[in-house]
Amino acid sequence: MTRHLVNDTDERRLLVTHDAGGWNVIEQRGTVVLRRVRRRLWQGVEREIQRFEMAAGELKRRGWIEYWSGGRRVSPS
Repeated sequence: MTRHLVNDTDERRLLVTHDAGGWNVIEQRGTVVLRRVRRRLWQGVEREIQRFEMAAGELKRRGWIEYWSGGRRVSPS
């Protein structure tokens, strides 16, 4: 899963990947990794997603545009 938010000069991204040992959750601002965690249980991943959701909601209220995996645009709400 990838969530990608952009404005004129900045971008934020949340990447969630899975392998045999669990899930990797990476939050980026541009090319800088702000947070990188590994979760063995899905509940931990859900908490990481909720944390990003709160930040993303504020960014969208300020006019940021959201893109999901595959480039599908999500209009700001």
